[in-house]
Amino acid sequence: MTAQYFNTLDEIDQLNLVFTYGADVAQRNTEEHQITLFQLFSFYVEIFSSGDYMQ
Repeated sequence: MTAQYFNTLDEIDQLNLVFTYGADVAQRNTEEHQITLFQLFSFYVEIFSSGDYMQ
């Protein structure tokens, strides 16, 4: 899988791949978001969450 191919997938398929095969690398918080960095195969993906999803 390449980052280019990953970017062609719909959001649900992307999330499924990240949460199934991704490795949680780091997490940071801003005033508006919690941002989690995942390594997925040979590239990285950031997941931004806000509101009720923040822990």
